[in-house]
Amino acid sequence: MEVTSADGVLMQCRTYILLRTGSADRRPSPQYLDIIIKGAEEHKLPEYYIDMLQKVEHNNYAGSVPMYDAVMSVYNSTD
Repeated sequence: MEVTSADGVLMQCRTYILLRTGSADRRPSPQYLDIIIKGAEEHKLPEYYIDMLQKVEHNNYAGSVPMYDAVMSVYNSTD
């Protein structure tokens, strides 16, 4: 997806979509939260915000998430 920053710069980004829109359980997956928290830490968001993210209850999904695996592969290669 392309987005435009506040200063007018066009950037490519990833977006996440809730797949089971009819589900009563709308808690995020642990994989989604992990990526969001890593991004918050990487971009040095305020500690109180990162703490809040870390307290979000996830849905305990433990299945395969190919997009998560792909993102983590890139993330881990830049450490």
